[in-house]
Amino acid sequence: MKSVQHASVVGSLMYAMVALRPNIAHAVGVINRFMPNPSQSHWNVVKHVYRYLVDTKDYDILFDPNNTSSIVSYTDSDSRKSTTGYHFKFGNHGAISWKSKLQESTTTSTTKVKYVVTADAAKEALWLGRL
Repeated sequence: MKSVQHASVVGSLMYAMVALRPNIAHAVGVINRFMPNPSQSHWNVVKHVYRYLVDTKDYDILFDPNNTSSIVSYTDSDSRKSTTGYHFKFGNHGAISWKSKLQESTTTSTTKVKYVVTADAAKEALWLGRL
């Protein structure tokens, strides 16, 4: 029953991440990796993310319709865990696109890891440019 409760709570976090809070995407992705066999330490991380959400509930992602800024992107990767991520935002405002996940291919150097995340972000930038 504990794993059912854990799955339900993590599912709620995933909904919050997709619908409202892109800033918890990486944490939810890591928590999700341990879904088949969660331990007490994983449950403590879930509670920590919920506490973070409660503490930051008054924070907003705002878009100013009068701002004609360009799209800004940030990329990062962790070669030890083969994790890649990018974040696109509109000027100084909120996130419009983001991704944090394990890389689909295995790379042999940190430089190749950076190329993989840059290529993923470039594809997303092209798509956003057409949008």
